[in-house]
Amino acid sequence: MKIIVSIHDISSKNLDACKKIVMDLEGAGLQRMSLLVIPEPKGDIPLTGSSELVSWLKDREAKGDEIVIHGLTHHSEMPRGILGRYYARGVAEFHTIGYERSRDKVKRAMEILHKAGFEPVGFVPPAWLINKEGAAAIADVGLYYTTHTGIHLANGNFVFSPVIVFGARNLLTQVFSSGLARLMSSILKRANLPCIRVAIHPSDIEVPKLFQSAVEIIGDILHQRQAFTYRDMVALFTTSPGIKGVRI
Repeated sequence: MKIIVSIHDISSKNLDACKKIVMDLEGAGLQRMSLLVIPEPKGDIPLTGSSELVSWLKDREAKGDEIVIHGLTHHSEMPRGILGRYYARGVAEFHTIGYERSRDKVKRAMEILHKAGFEPVGFVPPAWLINKEGAAAIADVGLYYTTHTGIHLANGNFVFSPVIVFGARNLLTQVFSSGLARLMSSILKRANLPCIRVAIHPSDIEVPKLFQSAVEIIGDILHQRQAFTYRDMVALFTTSPGIKGVRI
């Protein structure tokens, strides 16, 4: 059984926080992670404009981490409904746009990562929100997976994998999310699921007790589960030579 730990919202603006997160998670015994990169973040320089970020990502990739496309700008042009406006708070970039706009954004994101020297195989939408048109665009541009309630493979397979996430927005969400995360961890450790996921955001590290709780939960799960990346997990469900990952 596997655990996938993903670091979200990576850009040059929060590089120091991401480095700290990765270092602390390695200290807890985690050796493989999926690093979710925003190629052209709103209000920040693009990936190709930061040699320090590219260098760090290449170093992490050489150590076994996966580089994942995480939207294009991580900004929603038209937030709608409770999910788009309040849950995602304006970052659900792929929640309401159509096929062509989704395809163009993903193709642009791929171009940026390719220019930086990376060959991503998957896409995690901001706030995990993507519609059917967007999912179709992901498959049509040649990527192998996207995620929502689990891992959706372009070949039609689906791996249900709940995600443990933390919230650092305010004191209430900090306390609530930490307790809920521990409860979910306790339940999921007993569930016979092929994979569970834990998501860490750079803002989590701004609340030391919250982040420490995340590190402890991940370290505890690692006693029972093998650390995988999304790429590793997809490799178990596809015969494509373009997907190579850890096998057991």
